[in-house]
Amino acid sequence: MKTLTDIARSIAQQAEHTPNADIDELCENYVTNRQEEVLAAYLVNPNSSTDLIAVITSLKDASSAREVTKIIDAINDELEVALFEATEMILYRVDCILAPEPGFECPEE
Repeated sequence: MKTLTDIARSIAQQAEHTPNADIDELCENYVTNRQEEVLAAYLVNPNSSTDLIAVITSLKDASSAREVTKIIDAINDELEVALFEATEMILYRVDCILAPEPGFECPEE
């Protein structure tokens, strides 16, 4: 399984081989096209939120269709947040890889 840093390295490598690459666009495309991979990498990252897992596990306690619908809406919201946070974490790592600052280390999982 890839880590967020592995994903960032892939994007950084692609950026290095693409003249005038838009890093944000490359990252957005990666996240959009590989949501499951990105989400898996995000969830194992020690700095990720556990809210998505909490709302998913709350589904087992739903006792009505109304509760299920409410929880599914919450899952969708948390998925959006998790993918946004993962994108931000990946972008940070790409910047760190492409433009390292002296005395500063890129985050690792």
